Amino acid sequence: MLSATPYKIPLEVVDIKQKSTGQAAKKDAKPEYKLGIYVGLGGNANPRLYEFDTGGEGFWAAADSKSPKDLRWWGAKKVVSRGSLGITYSSGNRYVANKVRTSVELYQPDADGGFSKVVGTGQPVDMGQIVRYSDAKSKSAVVNWNNALKTGSPPLQNWFYGDFGASLSPNGTSEKNSILSIVPQIPIPAGLTIGFIVHVGDLEEGGNQPYLQIGLTPEDLKSFDTTLPMNPYTGTAQRFFPITGVDTYSERIANADFSWTDPKTNRTQSFKDLGWTIDTGASSVTVWQGDSVAVNRGFLNKPTRSGGLFTGRFKKHVDLNVTATAANPHETNINMTIDGGSKKSADDKIAANYHATTAMGQNYVNTGLYTFTQYDVMYNLEDGTIHFRSSQTPTQN
Repeated sequence: MLSATPYKIPLEVVDIKQKSTGQAAKKDAKPEYKLGIYVGLGGNANPRLYEFDTGGEGFWAAADSKSPKDLRWWGAKKVVSRGSLGITYSSGNRYVANKVRTSVELYQPDADGGFSKVVGTGQPVDMGQIVRYSDAKSKSAVVNWNNALKTGSPPLQNWFYGDFGASLSPNGTSEKNSILSIVPQIPIPAGLTIGFIVHVGDLEEGGNQPYLQIGLTPEDLKSFDTTLPMNPYTGTAQRFFPITGVDTYSERIANADFSWTDPKTNRTQSFKDLGWTIDTGASSVTVWQGDSVAVNRGFLNKPTRSGGLFTGRFKKHVDLNVTATAANPHETNINMTIDGGSKKSADDKIAANYHATTAMGQNYVNTGLYTFTQYDVMYNLEDGTIHFRSSQTPTQN
């Protein structure tokens, strides 16, 4: 008997170094890629593009109250609490939001310029309606955000109307006041395993169509080369996803071993069993230091000492290596090298940093969007495992 059909939603590749009008921001600027997903709110038939962010907690959409009525992107909604939600990103972006309850629908673009609904939550879910935006690193970003809302334009990086977080970790500190990713709250047909697949592949070549697949077939479960256990969520916010009832998980989705080597000095640093974040919303790779992880300044270009640690960009010739042992002995281990000398795009940057507050966590590595250019990633939410298979086309002899 054939299994049910999963939902497949196209993801849009954008270069945020270009304006959304298509005008290049800088001649010969290295591209900085992000992924977008078209989402409608509250039964709205005119979806907008949101950043698809596997490192982001919960769904955050800009409020449209300042926009002309015919340009607004919110449909029916219920405000649960005002100004009760907040999130700060490593980029410096911070949102303060109302907690609202609304239905969420995912769309695909049509050839005629319109959109077709692929799937939705089928019932109202909780999310954040952004009512105040700030950026600790850029005052101009705040001005741009507020001006965009007045005209109904995308306020986030000139491309997006907010952050469609697909992290399996909840946002918030209590069960009563938290929000979660929408993806695990979408009901799937009987016969499919609850979970999703993210396919990105090569962003440089063009012609490749990234997508989000919701629902896993028996064939999907057999087709991935590597299985790792996902780390459980240990905080105090919501422990289960509404509607489907599956568990939440840590933003440090799995553990891996990391090392970096300077071929000019033969110096190496290595750290075992660190948290590993894979994050489509991060354009670069970051080693987040702490009490047990400290990057030697010799690996960094123009290191800056701060908080007892050295921060800065890795030298161009220093590579970062990721290794992880598959849970099943017959499967392939992860062995990924991020080339510190390859500077085709901003996605290849490697940096050492630390969070000023322990609330955001320390001692982990975020390999960013780069991971998804090398692997298709499958999240099995029924047995708590994450799976990888090469997304690169094998070389033909």
